[in-house]
Amino acid sequence: MTEKLTEAQLKASVDQYLQYGMNMGLFYYDRLNSGSYFVPSDGNHRGRLIRGCRPGTADYMVLQKRLDGEVSYCQVIFLELKGHKTPVRKEQVEFASQVNALGAEYHLIRSLEELENILPVEVA
Repeated sequence: MTEKLTEAQLKASVDQYLQYGMNMGLFYYDRLNSGSYFVPSDGNHRGRLIRGCRPGTADYMVLQKRLDGEVSYCQVIFLELKGHKTPVRKEQVEFASQVNALGAEYHLIRSLEELENILPVEVA
């Protein structure tokens, strides 16, 4: 049975899992942040607005080397994390549609087990 985690708990578990897989050289990942962030003045510099990714962008991007016969390629995988009751927003559905149309994978993750099925990390 899959444990029902909050989104914050799921993100903490996914961060550890993805870092472990990256340390093993299985893939590269990065956390994507959407929205805008204000960095206040520190006395020497004026405050500034930093813009992140567009609204609806997935939580993570993973790059994974794959083989198709004898041809290797890099698969782009986007992961959107949601708690077991959290609905997907309209902007997130649109993002998924756009990246799927370009050949990237998009996965909605509600448990660590779902991620393990998509990106298995074999322990020796």
